[in-house]
Amino acid sequence: MEGFEKNGLKLAEAQLAKVKDLKTQLTKLEAEFSANLNNDNTNVHFTLEELDGVPESTISRLKKTPEGLFIATTKSTDYTQVMQSAKNVETRKKMIFAYQNRAGVTNTSLLEKAISLRQEIAKLMGNRNWAEYRIKGRMAKDDLNVLKFLNGLKTKLAQRNKADINQLLKFKQEADKTAKTVEVWDLPYLSYQLKKRDYTLDDEKIREYFPADFVISGVFDVYSELLGVRYEKVENAAAWAPNVNLYKVIDKKDGQLVSYFFTDLTPREGKYGHAAAFTLILGRNVDGQYTVPVSSIVANFNPPSNGKPSLLNHDEVETLFHEFGHIMHQTLTRAPYGSLSGSATPKQSLLSAKAVVVAATAVDKRSVRANSSSSSSGEFRWFT
Repeated sequence: MEGFEKNGLKLAEAQLAKVKDLKTQLTKLEAEFSANLNNDNTNVHFTLEELDGVPESTISRLKKTPEGLFIATTKSTDYTQVMQSAKNVETRKKMIFAYQNRAGVTNTSLLEKAISLRQEIAKLMGNRNWAEYRIKGRMAKDDLNVLKFLNGLKTKLAQRNKADINQLLKFKQEADKTAKTVEVWDLPYLSYQLKKRDYTLDDEKIREYFPADFVISGVFDVYSELLGVRYEKVENAAAWAPNVNLYKVIDKKDGQLVSYFFTDLTPREGKYGHAAAFTLILGRNVDGQYTVPVSSIVANFNPPSNGKPSLLNHDEVETLFHEFGHIMHQTLTRAPYGSLSGSATPKQSLLSAKAVVVAATAVDKRSVRANSSSSSSGEFRWFT
Protein backbone atom coordinates (compact mmCIF):
# COMPACT_ATOMS: atom_id res chain seq x y z
CA MET A 1 0.00 0.00 0.00
CA GLU A 2 2.89 2.36 0.71
CA GLY A 3 3.91 2.12 -2.94
CA PHE A 4 0.39 2.87 -4.19
CA GLU A 5 0.03 5.81 -1.80
CA LYS A 6 3.41 7.19 -2.86
CA ASN A 7 2.11 7.15 -6.42
CA GLY A 8 -1.02 9.09 -5.54
CA LEU A 9 -3.63 6.51 -4.49
CA LYS A 10 -5.30 8.93 -2.07
CA LEU A 11 -5.26 11.97 -4.35
CA ALA A 12 -8.31 13.42 -6.04
CA GLU A 13 -8.48 12.73 -9.79
CA ALA A 14 -7.41 16.24 -10.77
CA GLN A 15 -4.45 16.21 -8.37
CA LEU A 16 -3.41 12.73 -9.53
CA ALA A 17 -3.47 13.81 -13.16
CA LYS A 18 -1.34 16.82 -12.28
CA VAL A 19 1.21 14.67 -10.42
CA LYS A 20 1.40 12.22 -13.32
CA ASP A 21 2.05 15.06 -15.74
CA LEU A 22 4.74 16.60 -13.51
CA LYS A 23 6.44 13.22 -13.05
CA THR A 24 6.48 12.69 -16.80
CA GLN A 25 8.14 16.09 -17.23
CA LEU A 26 10.63 15.28 -14.48
CA THR A 27 11.55 11.91 -16.01
CA LYS A 28 12.25 13.60 -19.34
CA LEU A 29 14.49 16.19 -17.68
CA GLU A 30 16.41 13.53 -15.74
CA ALA A 31 16.91 11.43 -18.88
CA GLU A 32 18.10 14.47 -20.84
CA PHE A 33 20.47 15.44 -17.99
CA SER A 34 22.07 11.97 -17.98
CA ALA A 35 22.23 11.79 -21.78
CA ASN A 36 24.02 15.14 -21.92
CA LEU A 37 26.73 13.82 -19.58
CA ASN A 38 27.01 10.48 -21.36
CA ASN A 39 27.27 12.12 -24.80
CA ASP A 40 29.61 14.90 -23.71
CA ASN A 41 32.88 14.77 -25.66
CA THR A 42 34.83 17.41 -23.76
CA ASN A 43 38.55 16.80 -23.96
CA VAL A 44 41.82 18.58 -23.22
CA HIS A 45 44.95 18.61 -25.37
CA PHE A 46 48.38 18.23 -23.80
CA THR A 47 52.00 18.00 -24.85
CA LEU A 48 54.03 15.03 -23.68
CA GLU A 49 55.82 17.30 -21.21
CA GLU A 50 52.51 18.40 -19.71
CA LEU A 51 51.68 14.73 -19.07
CA ASP A 52 54.89 14.09 -17.14
CA GLY A 53 54.14 11.51 -14.44
CA VAL A 54 51.12 9.97 -16.19
CA PRO A 55 51.68 6.20 -16.70
CA GLU A 56 52.99 5.15 -20.10
CA SER A 57 50.14 2.64 -20.34
CA THR A 58 47.70 5.58 -20.30
CA ILE A 59 49.67 7.89 -22.61
CA SER A 60 50.15 5.14 -25.20
CA ARG A 61 46.40 4.71 -25.72
CA LEU A 62 45.55 8.42 -25.99
CA LYS A 63 44.65 9.66 -29.45
CA LYS A 64 46.54 12.62 -30.94
CA THR A 65 45.55 15.82 -32.73
CA PRO A 66 47.00 16.53 -36.21
CA GLU A 67 49.50 18.76 -34.38
CA GLY A 68 50.69 15.83 -32.26
CA LEU A 69 49.04 16.84 -28.99
CA PHE A 70 47.64 14.09 -26.77
CA ILE A 71 43.84 14.08 -26.35
CA ALA A 72 42.71 13.39 -22.78
CA THR A 73 38.96 12.87 -22.50
CA THR A 74 36.91 13.64 -19.40
CA LYS A 75 35.85 9.98 -19.13
CA SER A 76 36.95 8.30 -15.91
CA THR A 77 39.64 6.16 -17.58
CA ASP A 78 41.58 9.29 -18.66
CA TYR A 79 40.50 11.78 -16.02
CA THR A 80 41.51 9.71 -13.00
CA GLN A 81 44.93 8.85 -14.41
CA VAL A 82 45.78 12.47 -15.24
CA MET A 83 44.50 13.87 -11.93
CA GLN A 84 46.36 11.27 -9.84
CA SER A 85 49.65 11.27 -11.70
CA ALA A 86 50.31 14.47 -13.69
CA LYS A 87 53.07 16.44 -11.96
CA ASN A 88 52.21 19.67 -13.78
CA VAL A 89 49.77 21.78 -11.74
CA GLU A 90 48.35 23.50 -14.83
CA THR A 91 47.63 20.13 -16.43
CA ARG A 92 45.57 19.05 -13.45
CA LYS A 93 43.83 22.42 -13.28
CA LYS A 94 42.81 22.26 -16.96
CA MET A 95 41.60 18.70 -16.49
CA ILE A 96 39.41 19.34 -13.46
CA PHE A 97 37.88 22.48 -14.97
CA ALA A 98 36.98 20.56 -18.12
CA TYR A 99 35.54 17.69 -16.08
CA GLN A 100 33.49 19.83 -13.71
CA ASN A 101 32.01 21.86 -16.57
CA ARG A 102 30.77 18.98 -18.74
CA ALA A 103 27.42 20.00 -20.24
CA GLY A 104 27.46 22.73 -17.60
CA VAL A 105 25.25 25.43 -19.10
CA THR A 106 22.60 23.08 -20.46
CA ASN A 107 22.44 20.84 -17.42
CA THR A 108 22.33 23.74 -14.96
CA SER A 109 19.13 24.89 -16.63
CA LEU A 110 17.70 21.35 -16.54
CA LEU A 111 18.64 21.00 -12.87
CA GLU A 112 16.87 24.22 -11.93
CA LYS A 113 13.70 23.06 -13.70
CA ALA A 114 13.94 19.61 -12.07
CA ILE A 115 14.27 21.09 -8.57
CA SER A 116 11.17 23.20 -9.15
CA LEU A 117 9.19 20.19 -10.45
CA ARG A 118 10.27 18.03 -7.53
CA GLN A 119 9.13 20.61 -5.01
CA GLU A 120 5.78 20.96 -6.78
CA ILE A 121 5.26 17.18 -6.79
CA ALA A 122 6.17 16.94 -3.11
CA LYS A 123 3.67 19.64 -2.16
CA LEU A 124 0.87 17.99 -4.15
CA MET A 125 1.65 14.72 -2.38
CA GLY A 126 1.29 16.44 1.01
CA ASN A 127 4.99 16.66 1.88
CA ARG A 128 7.12 19.60 2.94
CA ASN A 129 9.82 18.90 0.37
CA TRP A 130 11.18 16.31 -2.07
CA ALA A 131 13.43 14.72 0.57
CA GLU A 132 10.46 13.97 2.84
CA TYR A 133 8.54 12.50 -0.10
CA ARG A 134 11.40 10.27 -1.27
CA ILE A 135 12.48 8.98 2.16
CA LYS A 136 9.04 7.79 3.22
CA GLY A 137 9.05 4.01 3.44
CA ARG A 138 12.81 3.75 3.80
CA MET A 139 14.85 2.72 6.82
CA ALA A 140 15.59 6.31 7.84
CA LYS A 141 11.80 6.89 8.24
CA ASP A 142 11.89 10.61 7.44
CA ASP A 143 14.11 13.45 6.24
CA LEU A 144 14.63 14.85 9.74
CA ASN A 145 16.35 11.63 10.82
CA VAL A 146 18.66 11.92 7.82
CA LEU A 147 19.54 15.52 8.69
CA LYS A 148 20.18 14.52 12.31
CA PHE A 149 22.50 11.73 11.17
CA LEU A 150 24.40 13.97 8.73
CA ASN A 151 24.77 16.82 11.22
CA GLY A 152 26.00 14.31 13.79
CA LEU A 153 28.81 13.35 11.41
CA LYS A 154 29.65 16.91 10.40
CA THR A 155 31.91 17.87 13.31
CA LYS A 156 33.70 14.53 13.38
CA LEU A 157 34.35 14.61 9.63
CA ALA A 158 35.48 18.24 9.73
CA GLN A 159 38.14 17.35 12.30
CA ARG A 160 39.35 14.38 10.26
CA ASN A 161 39.31 16.47 7.09
CA LYS A 162 41.44 19.19 8.69
CA ALA A 163 44.04 16.63 9.79
CA ASP A 164 44.12 15.04 6.33
CA ILE A 165 44.50 18.40 4.55
CA ASN A 166 47.32 19.37 6.90
CA GLN A 167 49.09 16.10 6.10
CA LEU A 168 48.69 16.74 2.36
CA LEU A 169 49.95 20.32 2.75
CA LYS A 170 53.10 19.11 4.52
CA PHE A 171 53.65 16.62 1.71
CA LYS A 172 53.15 19.38 -0.89
CA GLN A 173 55.62 21.63 0.94
CA GLU A 174 58.33 19.01 0.58
CA ALA A 175 58.36 19.84 -3.13
CA ASP A 176 57.23 23.49 -2.86
CA LYS A 177 58.29 25.23 0.35
CA THR A 178 56.18 28.29 -0.55
CA ALA A 179 52.91 26.31 -0.64
CA LYS A 180 50.25 27.67 1.71
CA THR A 181 47.13 25.80 0.59
CA VAL A 182 45.96 22.56 -0.96
CA GLU A 183 43.83 23.34 -3.99
CA VAL A 184 41.03 21.13 -5.31
CA TRP A 185 43.20 20.06 -8.27
CA ASP A 186 45.92 19.00 -5.83
CA LEU A 187 43.79 16.55 -3.85
CA PRO A 188 43.80 13.51 -6.16
CA TYR A 189 47.49 13.96 -7.00
CA LEU A 190 48.79 14.49 -3.47
CA SER A 191 46.60 11.75 -2.01
CA TYR A 192 47.73 9.20 -4.57
CA GLN A 193 51.41 10.12 -4.43
CA LEU A 194 51.40 10.06 -0.63
CA LYS A 195 49.72 6.66 -0.69
CA LYS A 196 52.43 5.37 -3.01
CA ARG A 197 55.27 6.74 -0.90
CA ASP A 198 54.09 6.03 2.64
CA TYR A 199 51.99 2.91 2.12
CA THR A 200 53.65 1.40 -0.98
CA LEU A 201 50.26 1.27 -2.72
CA ASP A 202 50.70 1.88 -6.42
CA ASP A 203 47.57 1.23 -8.48
CA GLU A 204 49.62 0.68 -11.63
CA LYS A 205 51.59 -2.13 -9.97
CA ILE A 206 48.49 -3.57 -8.34
CA ARG A 207 46.74 -3.69 -11.74
CA GLU A 208 49.29 -6.24 -12.94
CA TYR A 209 47.76 -8.75 -10.53
CA PHE A 210 44.16 -8.23 -11.63
CA PRO A 211 43.61 -8.96 -15.34
CA ALA A 212 39.92 -8.24 -15.92
CA ASP A 213 39.07 -11.56 -17.59
CA PHE A 214 40.69 -13.50 -14.74
CA VAL A 215 38.88 -11.44 -12.10
CA ILE A 216 35.52 -11.80 -13.84
CA SER A 217 36.00 -15.57 -13.90
CA GLY A 218 36.87 -15.45 -10.19
CA VAL A 219 33.80 -13.37 -9.36
CA PHE A 220 31.65 -15.90 -11.19
CA ASP A 221 33.26 -18.73 -9.17
CA VAL A 222 32.61 -16.97 -5.85
CA TYR A 223 28.95 -16.25 -6.59
CA SER A 224 28.47 -19.68 -8.12
CA GLU A 225 29.62 -21.32 -4.90
CA LEU A 226 27.59 -18.96 -2.71
CA LEU A 227 24.33 -19.16 -4.62
CA GLY A 228 24.27 -22.61 -6.23
CA VAL A 229 24.23 -21.41 -9.83
CA ARG A 230 26.58 -21.55 -12.78
CA TYR A 231 27.12 -19.21 -15.72
CA GLU A 232 27.30 -20.01 -19.42
CA LYS A 233 28.32 -17.50 -22.07
CA VAL A 234 25.88 -17.23 -24.98
CA GLU A 235 28.01 -17.21 -28.11
CA ASN A 236 27.20 -14.76 -30.93
CA ALA A 237 24.41 -13.17 -28.86
CA ALA A 238 22.83 -9.98 -30.18
CA ALA A 239 23.94 -6.96 -28.11
CA TRP A 240 23.89 -3.17 -28.33
CA ALA A 241 27.68 -2.74 -28.76
CA PRO A 242 30.85 -4.72 -29.47
CA ASN A 243 32.48 -6.36 -26.43
CA VAL A 244 29.10 -6.71 -24.71
CA ASN A 245 28.56 -10.35 -23.70
CA LEU A 246 25.45 -12.29 -22.68
CA TYR A 247 25.41 -15.05 -20.05
CA LYS A 248 22.86 -17.60 -18.90
CA VAL A 249 22.35 -18.26 -15.19
CA ILE A 250 21.73 -21.97 -14.64
CA ASP A 251 20.50 -23.66 -11.45
CA LYS A 252 23.14 -26.23 -10.44
CA LYS A 253 20.57 -28.56 -8.88
CA ASP A 254 18.27 -29.15 -11.84
CA GLY A 255 20.11 -27.52 -14.76
CA GLN A 256 17.17 -25.19 -15.44
CA LEU A 257 17.59 -21.72 -16.92
CA VAL A 258 17.08 -19.09 -14.21
CA SER A 259 17.91 -15.80 -15.94
CA TYR A 260 20.26 -13.88 -18.23
CA PHE A 261 22.66 -10.98 -17.75
CA PHE A 262 24.87 -8.87 -20.02
CA THR A 263 28.37 -7.62 -19.21
CA ASP A 264 29.28 -4.18 -20.62
CA LEU A 265 32.57 -3.28 -18.96
CA THR A 266 34.67 -0.98 -21.18
CA PRO A 267 34.09 2.68 -22.11
CA ARG A 268 32.77 3.98 -25.42
CA GLU A 269 31.32 7.23 -26.70
CA GLY A 270 27.86 8.03 -25.34
CA LYS A 271 27.94 5.32 -22.69
CA TYR A 272 26.83 5.76 -19.06
CA GLY A 273 29.92 6.99 -17.26
CA HIS A 274 29.85 5.04 -14.01
CA ALA A 275 29.37 1.48 -12.75
CA ALA A 276 25.84 0.16 -12.24
CA ALA A 277 23.51 -2.82 -12.51
CA PHE A 278 20.43 -2.25 -14.66
CA THR A 279 17.29 -4.38 -14.76
CA LEU A 280 16.24 -4.89 -18.38
CA ILE A 281 13.38 -7.35 -17.86
CA LEU A 282 11.77 -7.86 -14.46
CA GLY A 283 11.12 -11.35 -13.14
CA ARG A 284 7.37 -11.73 -12.41
CA ASN A 285 4.37 -13.97 -12.92
CA VAL A 286 2.49 -13.31 -16.16
CA ASP A 287 -0.48 -15.53 -17.07
CA GLY A 288 0.84 -18.43 -15.00
CA GLN A 289 4.35 -18.24 -16.44
CA TYR A 290 7.41 -16.68 -14.78
CA THR A 291 9.17 -14.08 -16.92
CA VAL A 292 12.88 -14.83 -17.19
CA PRO A 293 14.76 -11.88 -15.61
CA VAL A 294 17.41 -10.07 -17.68
CA SER A 295 19.90 -7.52 -16.32
CA SER A 296 23.14 -5.81 -17.33
CA ILE A 297 26.26 -4.96 -15.37
CA VAL A 298 27.85 -1.77 -16.70
CA ALA A 299 31.31 -0.37 -15.90
CA ASN A 300 34.11 1.63 -17.53
CA PHE A 301 37.30 -0.29 -16.87
CA ASN A 302 40.49 0.46 -18.80
CA PRO A 303 40.25 -1.32 -22.18
CA PRO A 304 42.97 -3.66 -23.45
CA SER A 305 45.79 -1.81 -25.20
CA ASN A 306 49.24 -2.44 -26.70
CA GLY A 307 48.91 -6.17 -26.34
CA LYS A 308 48.03 -5.95 -22.65
CA PRO A 309 44.69 -7.14 -21.29
CA SER A 310 42.32 -4.89 -19.38
CA LEU A 311 43.83 -4.53 -15.90
CA LEU A 312 41.90 -3.52 -12.77
CA ASN A 313 42.98 -1.76 -9.60
CA HIS A 314 41.58 -3.15 -6.37
CA ASP A 315 38.85 -0.50 -6.11
CA GLU A 316 37.59 -1.70 -9.48
CA VAL A 317 37.71 -5.31 -8.28
CA GLU A 318 35.50 -4.30 -5.33
CA THR A 319 33.19 -2.44 -7.72
CA LEU A 320 32.85 -5.57 -9.85
CA PHE A 321 31.95 -7.70 -6.81
CA HIS A 322 29.47 -5.05 -5.62
CA GLU A 323 27.65 -4.53 -8.90
CA PHE A 324 27.54 -8.25 -9.63
CA GLY A 325 25.85 -8.63 -6.24
CA HIS A 326 23.09 -6.39 -7.60
CA ILE A 327 22.94 -8.50 -10.77
CA MET A 328 22.36 -11.63 -8.72
CA HIS A 329 19.74 -9.85 -6.63
CA GLN A 330 17.91 -8.84 -9.80
CA THR A 331 18.22 -12.10 -11.72
CA LEU A 332 17.67 -14.72 -9.01
CA THR A 333 14.39 -13.19 -7.87
CA ARG A 334 11.28 -15.37 -7.68
CA ALA A 335 9.01 -12.56 -6.53
CA PRO A 336 5.56 -12.86 -8.11
CA TYR A 337 5.11 -9.12 -8.76
CA GLY A 338 7.29 -6.67 -10.64
CA SER A 339 6.90 -4.16 -7.81
CA LEU A 340 8.72 -6.59 -5.49
CA SER A 341 11.16 -8.08 -7.98
CA GLY A 342 14.94 -7.80 -7.63
CA SER A 343 16.03 -4.22 -7.03
CA ALA A 344 12.42 -3.14 -6.63
CA THR A 345 12.66 -4.06 -2.95
CA PRO A 346 10.13 -2.27 -0.72
CA LYS A 347 12.93 -1.06 1.58
CA GLN A 348 15.23 0.67 -0.89
CA SER A 349 17.76 1.33 1.88
CA LEU A 350 18.49 -2.43 1.89
CA LEU A 351 19.24 -2.43 -1.83
CA SER A 352 22.97 -1.72 -1.60
CA ALA A 353 23.37 -3.30 1.83
CA LYS A 354 23.10 -6.75 0.26
CA ALA A 355 25.68 -5.96 -2.42
CA VAL A 356 28.02 -4.37 0.14
CA VAL A 357 27.96 -7.50 2.28
CA VAL A 358 28.89 -9.73 -0.64
CA ALA A 359 31.42 -7.19 -1.99
CA ALA A 360 33.33 -7.63 1.28
CA THR A 361 34.48 -10.87 -0.34
CA ALA A 362 36.74 -8.74 -2.54
CA VAL A 363 38.95 -7.83 0.44
CA ASP A 364 38.98 -11.28 2.01
CA LYS A 365 42.54 -12.67 1.79
CA ARG A 366 41.41 -16.02 0.40
CA SER A 367 39.36 -14.29 -2.28
CA VAL A 368 42.19 -11.92 -3.23
CA ARG A 369 44.51 -14.90 -3.70
CA ALA A 370 41.93 -16.79 -5.73
CA ASN A 371 41.01 -13.84 -7.96
CA SER A 372 44.44 -12.37 -8.69
CA SER A 373 47.31 -13.31 -10.95
CA SER A 374 49.90 -11.69 -13.15
CA SER A 375 50.69 -12.36 -16.77
CA SER A 376 53.34 -9.62 -17.18
CA SER A 377 56.04 -12.27 -17.45
CA GLY A 378 53.89 -14.63 -19.49
CA GLU A 379 53.19 -16.79 -16.44
CA PHE A 380 50.46 -16.58 -13.83
CA ARG A 381 51.50 -16.14 -10.22
CA TRP A 382 49.46 -15.64 -7.07
CA PHE A 383 49.18 -12.25 -5.46
CA THR A 384 50.35 -12.62 -1.83
